[in-house]
Amino acid sequence: MRTDLRESGSDPAHMSSVKPHHGQGLTVALIIMALILAISFFYMTKGSVQDDQADKITHAADSVDRAAKAVGDAAVNSADNLKNQK
Repeated sequence: MRTDLRESGSDPAHMSSVKPHHGQGLTVALIIMALILAISFFYMTKGSVQDDQADKITHAADSVDRAAKAVGDAAVNSADNLKNQK
């Protein structure tokens, strides 16, 4: 690895070594990509949770509809039985 020496000020006794930073851009790019993937994953799973909730609500409404039809059929049968007994 190469080390660059640069003067700091006018005093040659105060020399500092500056090491090049290789791979920082790649690291930043990987972090940004990971964030984008994580956000995408959460949005995609959020949609499926909402679909599951909608399916559960639809199923519950169908159950209520079937129960109401059963009560209505029972009322009609009961009224027919009372009519036939007279």
